[in-house]
Amino acid sequence: MNEIAHAKFGMGAPLLRKEDNAFITGRGRYTDDFQPDGQLFGYVLRSPHAHASFKIMDVEAARAHPGVHLVLTAADLTHLKPLSTQIPTKQPDGSMAVKRDIPVLCADIVRHVGDAVAFVVADSVEIARDASELIEIEWEARPAVVETDKALDPNVPLVHPEASDNQAFRIEFGDRAATDEIFAGAARVSELRIVNSRLVC
Repeated sequence: MNEIAHAKFGMGAPLLRKEDNAFITGRGRYTDDFQPDGQLFGYVLRSPHAHASFKIMDVEAARAHPGVHLVLTAADLTHLKPLSTQIPTKQPDGSMAVKRDIPVLCADIVRHVGDAVAFVVADSVEIARDASELIEIEWEARPAVVETDKALDPNVPLVHPEASDNQAFRIEFGDRAATDEIFAGAARVSELRIVNSRLVC
């Protein structure tokens, strides 16, 4: 993990951006602006369910769609290893957090909305998207918890059934006892509930 240290500016302070003028005046160049002859486009078909079992019944209609060059599912990628984090995370008790590998394409189960289940390559993004809608999939929705602050409640559905809870890892900083003592002696204590995106910051 790389840390960026700013000697002059603190967290949240504005930093000089030199690239904006080109973009806000219409002179920016994006990757989509570069389209050489013969370029193909990929589209990822993603899960509409937060948690579900699924079975891909048929992809032949998608493969036969005009302009389609390739349709991949997990069955085509058994030679590829799943994506794995290489960053070990030590827990407060000294143990290492259990790492969860991420499949390139999901095979039997999806664990969040947007999990990748198929990949289509075609002459255009529009053709690839249209072809993806021809892939026949049977979904069986499973129970899911979508509120972050309820994910660790007892008896909620588990993302990984073999785990004891939905906690990925735990990190602690500072001195809990000293902090509790300070708050206990404070004249006033203010509490603030912040709803944040479910990302690891």
